[in-house]
Amino acid sequence: MAEKNLDHHLRKDQQKDNQEAYFSGVIDGEGWISYEKASKPNSDYRIPTIGVEMTDEDVIRKLHAFFQSGTVISMKKRAEHHKQSWRWKARGKAAVAIFFKIYNYLSGRRKNKIDEVLKRYCDDANAREKYKKLNLILKNENR
Repeated sequence: MAEKNLDHHLRKDQQKDNQEAYFSGVIDGEGWISYEKASKPNSDYRIPTIGVEMTDEDVIRKLHAFFQSGTVISMKKRAEHHKQSWRWKARGKAAVAIFFKIYNYLSGRRKNKIDEVLKRYCDDANAREKYKKLNLILKNENR
């Protein structure tokens, strides 16, 4: 059955705002925001992450389509009596871009988490940049 567009009377920008607000609510209620360790072996590199896991596959697929980033995976059931669930997750620059799109719609707790993640990300990026500069200076001095 085809979906009905009940927002047909709204301008495109109003429809987009409605969708941002809706998906922000889904993330606020069912999702997470974190600064997780990247999958690089023997590395302490961390990366901003945003995700949602739920049993409503259609909502997960719509999140993925709306933000046009991240990945969707089917999760293994944690117990036989549990329903099938799906996870959408975006990392790195894609996650940061989503943070900025949804920030104003989120609860205080989620806004605080985004603030914390972005601060740590910036601090780490500055430290990495300083390390690169120091490494370059040391290489040039050893010549």
